[in-house]
Amino acid sequence: MAKADARHIEIGISAEDRAQIAIELSKLLADTYTLYLTTHNFHWNVTGPMFNTLHVMFMTQYGIVECSGSDR
Repeated sequence: MAKADARHIEIGISAEDRAQIAIELSKLLADTYTLYLTTHNFHWNVTGPMFNTLHVMFMTQYGIVECSGSDR
C-alpha cells in the first residue's frame, strides 16, 4: 500500500473552495473569540443594582460561547 501524501488529500472539494472555506472559518473563529472576550469583559465589569443578575447572565453566556468555539 502506497503512503498517502499528507499535502494532497482528496475530499471532493476543490483546492480553491477549500482555501475559501478556510478563510471564512478563520473569520468565524476570530468573531467567536471576540464575542467571548467582550462577554467575559462585561462579566467582570458589571456594576449597579442588577450586578448579580447580569454577572451570572454574562458568565453563562461566555461559557456557552467558549464551548461553541472550542474543539470539544
